Amino acid sequence: MSTKMEFHFTLGPVQAFVAQARRTRDFWAGSFLLSYLSGVAMVAAEVAGARILFPKPDKRFLSAIRGDENSPQSLPSQGSIPNRFSAEVSETFNAMAVVDAVHSAWCALAELVWEGDLQSIATPETQAVWQGQVEHFWDITWVITHQNADLPALETRKNMRTQYPPEQAGHKCALMAGWQELSGSLKPGKAHVREFWQTVKNTVKHKDIRPDEPLCAMAYIKRRFCHYFADLKVESHGFYLHGWKVPVSVPSVALMAAVPEIAHIGRTLVSAPSQEFNTFESQWKAAGGQYGERSSLPKELQAIQDRMATKLCLDGNAWHPSVYQSPKTYELKPEKCAQTKKALTTLYRRMALNPPSPFYAVLMMDGDSLGTQMSQVGKQESISEALKTFTSSVKESVDDAMGYLIYAGGDDVLAILPLDTAIQCAIDIRKRYMECFKVVNDERKKEPAAADREPIITSISAAIIYTHFKTPLTKILLDAHYVLDNCAKEGAGRDALAIRVEKPSGRALDWAQPWEHALNEDLTALAITAQFTKTLFGEVVEAEASNSFIHKLRDRLQTLIAKPNECNEADLTLLKHVISADLKQSSACQDLPITDIQQAVDTLLHQCIPHKRMGENNKPVPKGMPKIDGALLALFLASKGLSRIGGV
Repeated sequence: MSTKMEFHFTLGPVQAFVAQARRTRDFWAGSFLLSYLSGVAMVAAEVAGARILFPKPDKRFLSAIRGDENSPQSLPSQGSIPNRFSAEVSETFNAMAVVDAVHSAWCALAELVWEGDLQSIATPETQAVWQGQVEHFWDITWVITHQNADLPALETRKNMRTQYPPEQAGHKCALMAGWQELSGSLKPGKAHVREFWQTVKNTVKHKDIRPDEPLCAMAYIKRRFCHYFADLKVESHGFYLHGWKVPVSVPSVALMAAVPEIAHIGRTLVSAPSQEFNTFESQWKAAGGQYGERSSLPKELQAIQDRMATKLCLDGNAWHPSVYQSPKTYELKPEKCAQTKKALTTLYRRMALNPPSPFYAVLMMDGDSLGTQMSQVGKQESISEALKTFTSSVKESVDDAMGYLIYAGGDDVLAILPLDTAIQCAIDIRKRYMECFKVVNDERKKEPAAADREPIITSISAAIIYTHFKTPLTKILLDAHYVLDNCAKEGAGRDALAIRVEKPSGRALDWAQPWEHALNEDLTALAITAQFTKTLFGEVVEAEASNSFIHKLRDRLQTLIAKPNECNEADLTLLKHVISADLKQSSACQDLPITDIQQAVDTLLHQCIPHKRMGENNKPVPKGMPKIDGALLALFLASKGLSRIGGV
């Protein structure tokens, strides 16, 4: 009788492959491919006799990899499998079969892209760079231990680095830092590099490729794999691994910023197109504009377009007036841009709309303290079950918020969303997460050994980055990780929401609070509500009045606190009355009862005071003196990012 062992597997590098992205599709592609290769490892492990312990795999994803799933509606289009897992195996388990399967799937996909795009134009230098990068990029780490062994075996193995990429000479990739681009040129200057990439663009004939954007092999595969993934079929150790049809485009960040306005236009025109819309669309075509969002509209917009004669799938850039001031950047005809912008302005005026906010949101969420509980054998099955249910429910929340889900696997979530809906989406996902764990905890109470079944204590933290659609995406993804780890988890003590606003001119604010402090009493909305901001700034946020209030508030916070870095109830009472009196004299608030103003100011001040979970009961307590960031956030949300805040 063979002894049961545990197989632990991880695939990396995660950040280098996923987070280095210029476009939303790069971001999605990295996440999807990492999930796919991790899924390949799971399938190979199961074929070799393993039983996956954690996390519970997405059966739909694994069925698609095996080629068992043929329904287009059931084929996955988002990553949902974490890059690490553990499985129960026998002593005779062949771990190298798992490694071989991952390598075979990756190399076969790379070969499809190479043959379809580059083989006919490749130089020997290009082929050498391609092969070296494809074959040496992934760092696969695995260990086999005795079951329930209480030692960090996988982490110890990961520290014993054995994967070293080849030396990267020449010019570097525009997407993935440090990797050589594919021309292989070692000549000084970039003329030869640009010439090579112009040839690639002329051959591929697709906007995926730009002459001024040289790519390494991994970045090129991310950019182009979706055109070839359906043709992937490779044999490994007696079984086949398959690809399937995936989206060739995902929503651009420019589209995501404009979603509320596009939705309003679509709902208005669903029964009959308007002359203003037809004129704008015609001018967009004349300017050389594309229809780059054909298969990437959020669910509600797609449903609207399916019912109307006109098209909402213009490139996301089309909806932003500022784009027409930089025609070269967006490959538009300069002589046509003035008329196109005029037609767009006329359309917005006809619809009684302001132009879209240039801001969208990146939402990143991560469960708190699950790692320590996973080490407790009696909790592993329940945690896996809760996470499986949670993962399958996240897409509905993101779809309802007219966003796009990049990844949901285990306790991790990554999505892009319109400015208007990001916070509510995060609140809804948190609610789903807590409900999933409540269900498994209730089930644990019913089991025969319930007295010995400790509840699973967990929560989920969130980071939201509001940023301009022209800001480099790689920077924002790195910022999101920092804000989640350092502001929500470390700064506010976990089970918290952290928000950063990143404007083109620099960071505008950082704000973080534990969830129950950030939300209203029934935990259904942010305490800084629309009604609250109307009290402070009026129905229409006027730049001069709002900035005057912010400057006055900053001055009051600096001068009316009795002791530095300390704020007591007496200070807050004084601040509330003085700031309320300031507001009562403003045009926005002069007709409001002083009690309503004081209530709004009281809410504002409590959202300006940082709180952190501390002590045995883990309750939020004030930590430090009030900061202006709470008021800056209120103004940002009220103005949809169009007012200057914090001097930027």
